[in-house]
Amino acid sequence: MRLFFWRRRALLDFADAIRPELKAMTTPEPSPELLERILASRAAQVRVILPAPTTSRSRVSRRAMVVAATAAAVLLVLVPSIRRSPDTGDEIIASSVFFAREAYASPLNGVERTGLSPVALARPQAIRPIALEFSRRVRDATGQLVTESTDSLEVALADVNGTAAWQITSRVRDVVGAQRRVATETLYVARADLRMLERAVHVSPYSRFERINIQQRFHGDSVTGRMTTDGPSIGVGRAIARALSPERAPYLTDRFAPIALMAAPISSSWSGSASLLGWAVIPRDVFVPIELRVEGEERLTVPAGTFDCWRISIRMSGGEISYWVRRSDGLGVRVLDQRDAATKGTRETVLTRVTE
Repeated sequence: MRLFFWRRRALLDFADAIRPELKAMTTPEPSPELLERILASRAAQVRVILPAPTTSRSRVSRRAMVVAATAAAVLLVLVPSIRRSPDTGDEIIASSVFFAREAYASPLNGVERTGLSPVALARPQAIRPIALEFSRRVRDATGQLVTESTDSLEVALADVNGTAAWQITSRVRDVVGAQRRVATETLYVARADLRMLERAVHVSPYSRFERINIQQRFHGDSVTGRMTTDGPSIGVGRAIARALSPERAPYLTDRFAPIALMAAPISSSWSGSASLLGWAVIPRDVFVPIELRVEGEERLTVPAGTFDCWRISIRMSGGEISYWVRRSDGLGVRVLDQRDAATKGTRETVLTRVTE
């Protein structure tokens, strides 16, 4: 241990000695031509999230290599890491609540592009102010109830920088590992076409943090924002900047799902594709493609009442779940996840109350 701290102290002393040289390094100013191109593309509503650049190796002085290596080592020592979260086994990712089992952190490698047409949210006027409550139940492989929680969701009129919007707020209580969590989300979508505008997520606690905060803004072809944490803080957090391919649209969040299909013209032969949006903090948590197909009609009784429903299959990389929506308006009524019924049990979400 003494040897470790001596080496760390020596490393910090050396970093202090070269700090003036590091601060003296300047960033080149952009050329007027580049500035004009940027302003023109912004005026045309064009946004491009560039990939990490790849450059050929060039001759670098030994001194420069030492400076760079030392700076990187200091950052590794001083900046808290958020990798290898005990709950996820990896970096911080979103989790699916309405669609039951974990749906996110699913790499796109190997996922075939769907042949279905994108879900058309062609009736945005069908969305209306509404308050919902859901009961989420987890049963083990023997059918015994393991946990049950109550989630809430509310849709209200709002305005985002002059754009008429819907404010969709949700509150979820969940148990992950040994942690009891409370997650709140506020999503704003444009009333005219239901495109996403802004999103804020707060989960407390999350792993070793008292709270994790996700802020997202949507620009048509991209999502930007930032992730921050409380107790311990990771300072300025981690930036979010991901491209959203138009061919994977429409993009939906898990909390938007119970009301999203109210705007879709569902029929007995209806099908479509969409993408569930993650937190986009890491590359493999940006979105998950899903396929939806009407499989039949059922009369379903849940605590909120008895409804004539469309039964829809939702297919994703992790398998298939069943989803029921009211025939009268497309409101989500029930979700059943039986993908691991024989080993891990089942997860079910049912509508318990509707207030309009």
